[in-house]
Amino acid sequence: LEILGPVPPAAAMPLLSAAFEQASPAHQPAVLHALGVMHWYRGETALAEDRWRGSLEASREKRDKSWLRAHNNLALCLAHRGAYFEALVLFGGAARLAAEMGVVGSRVFALCRRGQMLALLGDHARAAEAYDAADALWPEVESQSERHWLESTLLSARARLHRVAEDWRGLLEAQERRIAVLGELPPQQHATLADAHTQRLRALAELHPERGGE
Repeated sequence: LEILGPVPPAAAMPLLSAAFEQASPAHQPAVLHALGVMHWYRGETALAEDRWRGSLEASREKRDKSWLRAHNNLALCLAHRGAYFEALVLFGGAARLAAEMGVVGSRVFALCRRGQMLALLGDHARAAEAYDAADALWPEVESQSERHWLESTLLSARARLHRVAEDWRGLLEAQERRIAVLGELPPQQHATLADAHTQRLRALAELHPERGGE
């Protein structure tokens, strides 16, 4: 997937599908993960969920990083279709697994997303606790590239809490910072940038309803 980073999803899908057909059982979880990512960014969430369920099952016996990653990814799909409680359970499991494995980046991500699920379920206090825990861990992430995208995830998580609480000014500030952090994204991640701009416009519309016609 790192090699395919700049390749548009439409061009990457045939390559990944061919790779899956030739992959050994040991490599299938990684290819299923990559296929799920491509489906996700193409808006094919049902197919992404199917691939990530496959990755979860294929890596279950190993209990390795692929298994951890599948927890987070599958939870994303469940959250997308409104299954917030099920996603909360999976994100919580991912946070515990990441702590056991010493994978700080995945733990930060899982805590952020767990906080988002708590916010959507109305538990703002516990959501803030999850975000604070993620904030505290973020400086321990060594990879600069990982720190970069996790900062965007942290801002997105805080924005979710602002949105649920109808704190439009807080939402505006969080999304403007997120847009600045995201910068130029590869094609398969344009939906992430579009979401940040959409949420920023939502906040502006709430703060300045007289300008809605613009």
